[in-house]
Amino acid sequence: MAITLDKQIAIHLETVKTQEGEVERYVIETTGQLVRLGDGMYIRYKEEDEETGQTIPVTFKLQDDGEIQLTRETDAIRTKLIFLAQKKISGTYKTAYGRIPIEIETKRLKSQLKNQPISGSVEIDYRLTTNGELLGDYNIRLQFTA
Repeated sequence: MAITLDKQIAIHLETVKTQEGEVERYVIETTGQLVRLGDGMYIRYKEEDEETGQTIPVTFKLQDDGEIQLTRETDAIRTKLIFLAQKKISGTYKTAYGRIPIEIETKRLKSQLKNQPISGSVEIDYRLTTNGELLGDYNIRLQFTA
């Protein structure tokens, strides 16, 4: 990857969550940063928690080996999801009440980066479970441009 930068970007993010037959769709339009560090490209932005109004820092890390990590962190909650194409990854979800074991099964994983103009996209479809119980199926579509 030839991109070596720290650039402000416009972000369009759509997340579709299917849980117990119910479908919820979230759309975020915001600005953020695209940063190249070490073995990865970072997309960073902030979103607002609809329930608490708290600002939540969000980071997508796109590694050169194809792995993508999604991190969201507040004082009480920390989520770090690791996505590898067609793989199941175990992790934990930190809540105010303790840690919950989770399993992330990545069904689709695709990322694209372009130099001219600086832009790209991330597509992730995954299933989230805890102790064998389905928490939901998720589809993330993120597009950005400088």
